[in-house]
Amino acid sequence: MLCRRLVWVSILFLLARPAGARLVADQLLLIANKNFPESVELARYYAAARQVPASQILELDLPRGEDLLPDQYQSRLATPVRSYLESRQGSGIQCIVLFYGVPLHVGADISTPADRAELAMLNRAVEELDRRTAGIAQSAEALLKQLGLEPKPHSGVGSGAARVRVETAALQVQEWAQQSNDRVKQQLILDEMVKVQAQIAAVGTDVLTQAAGGTSVGTSPPSAAPRITGGPASTSPAADAPLTPRDARALLAKPRDRHAREQVRNYVAANNGGFILWQILTQQIEWLSSDQSDASVDSELSLVRDVDFPRGMYRENALHLQNAEKRTRQIMVARIDAPLPAIAKRIIDDSIAVEQSGLSGSVVFDCRGLPATTNGKPDAYGWYDELMRTTSKVIAEKTSLHVVTDNQAQVILPKTVKDVALYLGWYSLQNYIPGCSFNRGAVGYHVASLELTHMRNALSKEWVPNMLKDGICATLGAVSEPYLHSFPRPDEFFPILLTGEWTLAETYWMSCPLVSWKIVLIGDPLYRPYAAKPGMNKDVLPAPMRAAIQKIEARAASGR
Repeated sequence: MLCRRLVWVSILFLLARPAGARLVADQLLLIANKNFPESVELARYYAAARQVPASQILELDLPRGEDLLPDQYQSRLATPVRSYLESRQGSGIQCIVLFYGVPLHVGADISTPADRAELAMLNRAVEELDRRTAGIAQSAEALLKQLGLEPKPHSGVGSGAARVRVETAALQVQEWAQQSNDRVKQQLILDEMVKVQAQIAAVGTDVLTQAAGGTSVGTSPPSAAPRITGGPASTSPAADAPLTPRDARALLAKPRDRHAREQVRNYVAANNGGFILWQILTQQIEWLSSDQSDASVDSELSLVRDVDFPRGMYRENALHLQNAEKRTRQIMVARIDAPLPAIAKRIIDDSIAVEQSGLSGSVVFDCRGLPATTNGKPDAYGWYDELMRTTSKVIAEKTSLHVVTDNQAQVILPKTVKDVALYLGWYSLQNYIPGCSFNRGAVGYHVASLELTHMRNALSKEWVPNMLKDGICATLGAVSEPYLHSFPRPDEFFPILLTGEWTLAETYWMSCPLVSWKIVLIGDPLYRPYAAKPGMNKDVLPAPMRAAIQKIEARAASGR
């Protein structure tokens, strides 16, 4: 009976909807699992309550479990969503909303024996390329010493450092040549640098051959570039054919095709030399690495407009404040979900109602009392704890809100703090402690590794499902180990939310560092808890933050 109060909820929505809202209802795409009747009902209920066009609801054939295999994710979720977005280009969809019953987790990629063999070959090739180009870098730096110059400091570290050393030396030689009046010496030095560049050009094919266990072939002409692969021989009829630059560019667009990867390597080795080859090899290693490639469905779906991207580990969130200058095809994702459909419905009702009345209550920071440094060195856990303390101090000084800051190692004990509007705390792994009584519309999260591995497990002691049971309206958590730096920074998330200017989805995505990773945002993406009664004046936000937000808004408005 989800529609019992729909008319009243819609009236509240119309009253609460401000003229200046950034993210609005017709920019949402709603996704329900048609194998859960409650999922479809909730999506339709939300669409009616928030005035989302019915044409922007996708009812997909998804498994009833909480996990998807990578191929299931692609065929049953990502591909239909991508097709929808491509068919409605220019529609302005900026946020996907997932509903109760849509799986939470995408499993890791599974490497085949051929993949593992190719990956081993690529790693050998990079190692050998690094070794050889280190010698070339020494030759380049020796030229500088002939000129009485010391090599400049460079930013190269680890694999690929030699490339940076050579490029740095080449720039120094170029600067010297522009200033020198000794034409004879100029020519001699430049001739030597040409030899260095020839060494770089010659190294590629030889390195690939050696890495594959073959005999060195030196520098083969482009048309005779050897076919080298770490896996079974290519069966592609064009695998041995000479390639044009246009062919090579087309093959670069097929990073999941093993034969295409092989042809690209051989072409670049024969035509472009060691440094471009190094870039190609490292890109292909990234593609083949399945290490920690599992992710939350939500975070993965943020990149749905990109047909192919490496899934190993994580990617930088292009919607984050620090990336305000970048163009992006990325999309926001939020989820209206809970252990029970009734709780998910309550999230919708509470969000719309509190937008009209304004969120009230205390702000709670449950810190751990960790120092920012240990033995004089920065400490990651202490850094985050200090961010929490700093944010609590800023809110106490810049707002009239009551701020509670607990700096004890243990989490706040049960039923300690009442009347809570905002909450941030840590660290009680998969062991929910109900220390706060949440007001209607409350927002908060607990920083811990595994607080959303399951949503519908009645026996779960994880924080996300249990905070939702206890009345919180919006939260976030990880489906598997996310590492600390993947959580939103409190000094970004809470001040932005407190202004009442930006929605929950915008607030989260401007402060979330990573995508194709583990975190899930639970809540109504349009929710603005401080819309009616701003908790913080936006003018007190740090100037760099205000400037970044303005650029992000301009980018969104222009469809970039």
